[in-house]
Amino acid sequence: MYCLSSDEDRTLELSPLSEKMNRTRNIQETLEEEFEQQRVEVDKYWKTTELPETPTKIVEAFKAMVGSCIIHGSTKKLLSIDVLKNKNVLLFISDVMDISVEEISILKPIFDGIRDKDDPYKIVWIPIVEHWTDDMQAKFDMLQSKMPWYILQGFPPTVADIQIMKNEYCSLKNKPIVVVINPQGEVVHPNALRMIRLFGMKAFPFTAEAEKKIMPEGLRSQVRGRLNMPNSGPRQDNKNYTFKCYGIANTLEAEFTHHLHIIRRYLASNSDPEIRINMNLIGAGNSGWVELCKGTHGDIVAVGDQGTKILNVLEKFDYWKNSVNQFGFDICFMDCYERLQAGRLP
Repeated sequence: MYCLSSDEDRTLELSPLSEKMNRTRNIQETLEEEFEQQRVEVDKYWKTTELPETPTKIVEAFKAMVGSCIIHGSTKKLLSIDVLKNKNVLLFISDVMDISVEEISILKPIFDGIRDKDDPYKIVWIPIVEHWTDDMQAKFDMLQSKMPWYILQGFPPTVADIQIMKNEYCSLKNKPIVVVINPQGEVVHPNALRMIRLFGMKAFPFTAEAEKKIMPEGLRSQVRGRLNMPNSGPRQDNKNYTFKCYGIANTLEAEFTHHLHIIRRYLASNSDPEIRINMNLIGAGNSGWVELCKGTHGDIVAVGDQGTKILNVLEKFDYWKNSVNQFGFDICFMDCYERLQAGRLP
């Protein structure tokens, strides 16, 4: 121990002072390291966002944002991102934990259909991961096994990468989206997933112009409103569900009304009385579709062409009604929906 004698023969211990200085220095060094890391992230963010809005090569934009390697979904081989040069690319962007097998099944016919086109088209899955866990690894492995297209390699991305992706593409409350980019690196559709859900390969080449030709103006306006809506707070997961019927036949409307009445009555007396099931009729005609939406923002749970697929799920309510309390209305609905699609229910 070091001591200093005073004029009054009293001693002053220097060890506590030395320890305090060491702690202060360690804190300062830690703060300097954190500051340097944040400075690198900020520099990377601005460097990336300063790229031209329409880069001449899509590969350059990819390399600037997320790395230089992708996985071939079918062979699982690691490839250079250069395989995307001069290609039309569908960027399938999602959080690993916010993607279902249904979204993958929707894109599989597109993957098969674009291989027959003269112009080269490719699909790339970009998984967004902020904090890697064993559960995420397990789900990623499961999802990857079902994807025949390209998959981005080299995640989890840095903080700057995540911020760029979320700012530019994930304004739909972390819902999966499909951004379509042409060989010149121009975004020709900010989110074609809903159009693909509704029309499949009929929506090819999945551009904004194709959407104008195939989708009614009222629905296009609704989609644009959701795309531009700021994400001002946490995602709302309430118990309000709405079946939106766009131009369905009168006979189908009567069937929906009948089965929804049965479901409402059951839920009120045997399940969660807070669940609200609504039905909105939008437009008239015989060749429309039906959406099941959840929450005040209308998050889409399922889409059925002409409504028949969704009606089949309602007709099978006896099969899944007992699980609603435990798992929730939308989860049970989608489980039955996917089982019917796969032919696993009579």
